[in-house]
Amino acid sequence: MNRNKNILVLLFALSRMHSTLHAQPIPVYRTPEKGYTKTQLASGWQGAMLSGNGSTGALVMGWPDYETILLAVLPEKDGYDNMRQPFIPAFSLIIGQQQEDIRRYQRSANFKTGEVTVDWNNYHRLFQRRVFVSAADSILVMQIRSDQKIFCTLLLAPPPAEPSDKKIITDGTRETVVKADSGWLSFRCGWKEKNKKGQEGVEGLGRLILKGGRVKTENGLLTVTDADEVLLLVKISASRNYDVPQLEKMKQSLLSKPGNYDSLLQRHIKKNLKM
Repeated sequence: MNRNKNILVLLFALSRMHSTLHAQPIPVYRTPEKGYTKTQLASGWQGAMLSGNGSTGALVMGWPDYETILLAVLPEKDGYDNMRQPFIPAFSLIIGQQQEDIRRYQRSANFKTGEVTVDWNNYHRLFQRRVFVSAADSILVMQIRSDQKIFCTLLLAPPPAEPSDKKIITDGTRETVVKADSGWLSFRCGWKEKNKKGQEGVEGLGRLILKGGRVKTENGLLTVTDADEVLLLVKISASRNYDVPQLEKMKQSLLSKPGNYDSLLQRHIKKNLKM
């Protein structure tokens, strides 16, 4: 993980350009009507904020310069027993951004919308990152916006593990394949043995949508420069037949989704009200 962090920080430093101001202000540091806020960074996973839709969960650390969002998937829905089934840690979304002194910081969980929002600023820049897991579209939605141009790196990586668990995970893993290509991130991990539900791996695919800016692929990650807004849609699935990839099917599903954060959020909220 430290090696990945060093790569992200280095690539960000190399790609950083002079930024210009945006025209529209960003509503930040709001307190949700139902939910809670924190003004300090999470020190570990116990302090992460949760978003989920019943079948997919996301633990959001809320770190400004090196965000880690752990995605997990429920093997399958099977009525009441589903509530007692453990989530399977699938992979992490890692986001590298500016390393600068922070003057103000807040993260919040909104129970009405299911959003986790992270706001922070330094002497010259204001940033906001919003995340939710959609009940309507069964995807993770992540948005970055700022009052200046955005530079960041995006990577899908294996989930973090305690040192004592790493050998067990390595011994039980058949393969792990991480790729980045033309605005897409993919992750596939196959297991040597099926679990009790018959799954033998997990797959994930991310679709990057930019307003302005450019993206290039380097070392298995996406590097974004000079963007006005960054939107990433991530689909995750447990696999019953790992030898038959689901990535193309997942790609078509992601392409059918709106490329607008607020539209996706309203679809999610509307679906939640019916549940």
